[in-house]
This record gives sequence, structure tokens and C-alpha cells, in this order.
Amino acid sequence: MFKTLFEVLWKSSSLAPQFTGSRCLLEHHVLGGCDKCVTACPHEALEIKNESIQVLEHNCTGCGLCVQACPTKALEYDLKPILSLLKNQGIGTIEQPIQATLKCSKVSGKSETILCMGQITPAHLIASAAWNQTLELVHGACSSCEIADGSTIRRLQDVRMEAEKLAPVTGNDQRVKFISWHDSSDWLGSECPKRLEVTPEPTTLSRRDALQSLFGSAKRGVAQVIPDNPLPGVNAKLEPSRIPEEWIWRKRALSKLATGSETIRWLTPKINDNCILCQVCEFVCPTRAITRSQENQSLSLEVSACIGCDACTVSCPENAIELQTEIPTNQLEQTITLFVKSTHLEIRFGLRN
Repeated sequence: MFKTLFEVLWKSSSLAPQFTGSRCLLEHHVLGGCDKCVTACPHEALEIKNESIQVLEHNCTGCGLCVQACPTKALEYDLKPILSLLKNQGIGTIEQPIQATLKCSKVSGKSETILCMGQITPAHLIASAAWNQTLELVHGACSSCEIADGSTIRRLQDVRMEAEKLAPVTGNDQRVKFISWHDSSDWLGSECPKRLEVTPEPTTLSRRDALQSLFGSAKRGVAQVIPDNPLPGVNAKLEPSRIPEEWIWRKRALSKLATGSETIRWLTPKINDNCILCQVCEFVCPTRAITRSQENQSLSLEVSACIGCDACTVSCPENAIELQTEIPTNQLEQTITLFVKSTHLEIRFGLRN
């Protein structure tokens, strides 16, 4: 009993992200493997062992860089605390956006605080856009910070670029301008309406301080916002764990942003006539988005479960798969047919005649 209680308490206070092995490309034996999380970690808190990822919690500082790097979000943090801190700051309109600010734990001041900017994902930025916010992300001296390292801002720029690829497809480019940030010395975005004067904290951050900063701010945000519906008009029921929370919230935010039948950026596989229905794509899919029907000799795709990780593309022995970047908005809630063998044969026969 005491062992179980200790494990629960330790898990609730751990800075390490949650690891879901069923979504790891290593465990799916994807051609070429994957070591992006290990490479991204600045503290040797991850290692590859027995064709899987081992998380060394005693080395983890909670920076989130491994989560940003993981293509399938086999490593992930709960997105809701940061979403709560954003939504608490108000919902605006296109004409009158709301100013929202998040700062890292190394920056002084009373703004809403998160442990490290490495925990920001595209879903956070897209949700902020859906709430019509002008977002400022304020950080300290990342290159000398013991939580993360100098790559934090570069990776944060990649997150912004990914969010900007997603949001403009809704047909309202103005929303993307709400996503911007700066550090204490220079602008990283061009659309911020004002500049915050910030000073990095002079003291180092211990594991205990980090825990207090992370869970104090997160607990306050969750208590105030999360119980009902963080995205107005969108069902907040949790999806099965096989789908990363990142893509669950991307779908919700994009559905909120899209107003008609326009296309949105959502990477999905497209299968050509080289397909031999070998089932490799089904085996390597980390979210089980692709399924094969032996009865109908076909392949189907649950669109909302597809995370565009490229596992099926690189592993296909016949090079029959490529990723398409955009889909109609209404396909997000559908299961579509990717390939049917009988149709394939009829088309090829017809071409020969």
C-alpha cells in the first residue's frame, strides 16, 4: 500500500514527460528508427534500450525539448495546464484581440508562468489564435539556463513555423499574426503590439523550485478553467490515448478556426497503384490510423488519428505512399478509403486497353 502511494506521489511530482511506448517509432520497427528525442535532450535523461526509450527521471529537468522533437508525441506533457493559463487571460475577437502573455520560470514578474518555453507546442499557439489572442512568450537567458539549453529558442521558432503553416490555411491569415514572442534583448516576432522589459532571475533553479513553479502555476490554471470546455463550441471529451493530445487539440483548434469547407493543413498518406496490400503501413502506424480489410482488400484511414509522422512512407517496400499536406476540413471527422485492390486492377486493365 505504501509503495503504491509513494509511486503515485512520485509520478505526480515528476518533471519527466509521459512516455507511451505504443506510439514510439522504435517499438513499431519503423525503417530507419528514430533517436530525435535522445538527440534533443540536453541532460542525458533519455536512452535507447531494448528497442524502446527509457526515461531517466532523475536527470530530467522538464524542459520539454524531447517532446517538441518527438514526431509521434510518444513523449508528451498534459497540454491543459498551459491552455488554461492562456484561456484565463481572455477571449477576444478578430477586430479586438486579447493580449496574452506567458513567461518562463527564469523571468521575474507576475505574468502567468510555465517552467520552460520548451514545453510550448503548436497546439498551444493554434488554440491561442482560436481565442483571438495576441500572444507574447517571454524567456530569460536560455543559453545559460540549467533547465534547457541554447537550442530552446531555435526549437521554439520551429514550433511557431509549424503553427503558422497550420493556421493560414483557414483563410484568415490575420490570426497567425497573433502568434509572436520576444526575449529580454531582441524581437523574435514582428507583430507584438508592445515590448515587455524583463530581467532573468539571478539565482539558479533547484528541482524543488522547479516543481513549485510548474505545479503552482499549472494547478491554479487547471482549477480555474479546465473543468468544462477550453475551446468554446468544441467537444472537450478526451480521445483514446492512442492519439497524442497534441493532435487532439490541433483538431479542436483548427475546427474552431475553420468556418466553412476550406482545406486545412493535415498531413495524411496518399497511396498510388504500386500498393500490394502488404500491411506494412498498418503495422508501423503508431496511432493505428491505417487499417487493412482482408474481406474488401482495402486500406482505410481514420483521418483525425493520422499524425503525419511519415512512418508509413519511409517503411513502404513498394514506395507506394506519399504524404499530402492539405485535406478538406470536413474530412477530419471521417474514415476514408486509401486504396481498394479491385479498383486498382480495373484501372490498370482499362489503361492497357
